[in-house]
Amino acid sequence: MPNVTQAIKENISITDYAEMIGYHPVQRSGTGRSYCLKEHDSCVITYDSNGLQSFFWNSRQQHGSVIDFAMAAQGYTQDEAISELRNIMGGKSKAFWQERRAPPSPPKENVPFVLPKVDHTGWKKVIAYLNQTRGINPDVIKWLIKQKIVYPALSTFPSGVQATNACFVNYDKNGKADYATLKGIYSEGTFRHVVRGGNYDARFGINLTGQKVAGMFVTEAAVDVFAIMSLLHENGKDFTHYGYLSLDCCDGTPLLYHLKNNPQILRVWLAQDNDTGGELSRKHCREIVEAEKFPREIKLIDKLPTQKDFDEDLQNIRAAQQLQPSQQLSPARELELMLPR
Repeated sequence: MPNVTQAIKENISITDYAEMIGYHPVQRSGTGRSYCLKEHDSCVITYDSNGLQSFFWNSRQQHGSVIDFAMAAQGYTQDEAISELRNIMGGKSKAFWQERRAPPSPPKENVPFVLPKVDHTGWKKVIAYLNQTRGINPDVIKWLIKQKIVYPALSTFPSGVQATNACFVNYDKNGKADYATLKGIYSEGTFRHVVRGGNYDARFGINLTGQKVAGMFVTEAAVDVFAIMSLLHENGKDFTHYGYLSLDCCDGTPLLYHLKNNPQILRVWLAQDNDTGGELSRKHCREIVEAEKFPREIKLIDKLPTQKDFDEDLQNIRAAQQLQPSQQLSPARELELMLPR
């Protein structure tokens, strides 16, 4: 284990990992190799002249290595943090991580938001990932594709390696894409990346642009949104009558953004993970909504999954059902019918 932890500390930069899980490291003016998170300016990441890295999260009184950062940011135990970081490190070539060891350059001003290119050969891979791996209902997948919320994106890494990822897209009130996140679809499933230049205040939302909805579900990840849609659909509810928000981390500030811009939202189900990070996220959501003092009454309701998250709940249901035909796609013809034309 010591060799593994040392390799993780030497090969994965804190800023790189922070970007992977949805944060935005920003170089501090006049401080050289020192960064803070755009979302949490009390979290400072530093690199000394020898390239050794550390962080100190003042508001949480936490500090240490990239492993400690994963624990602080994700609510992981040490074993969980090491496991995720080891999978991330193992899923990429040695050359890739050597190139990524240095912290990223300061972000340029006014970076244009451009959606990743569609990988037209990757539709079946993304559909299979959502249905076979994640257990998402076929009708939900069809709707997500039709609304252009999900598509296969071709990603090129700094090492030149290309891969197909699932791209999840947020749209503004004018129907224009303004935020997107990428998710790895292969066995390790650990790759996550936020497309630069997007509206980070909004994050990934569905049905949150002015239409009247019965309420809004808040989760930490997009797949949990899709899982909740599936559970509603299979219990006779119209999942399109609800709004959804994936924070893409534990930071609750996007909830405030959508409540300010969508006065029709009066009910919010806080459906973050059933762990320490999720509990802190729900607490943060309640604190910021209470502090804002909205002129309308907004009801916040805890809606915890039984397992760690709602997609894990859904996968457990699928296992119990043994993937009945009504929830499982056939491998060929039905997939073809789902593809955009």
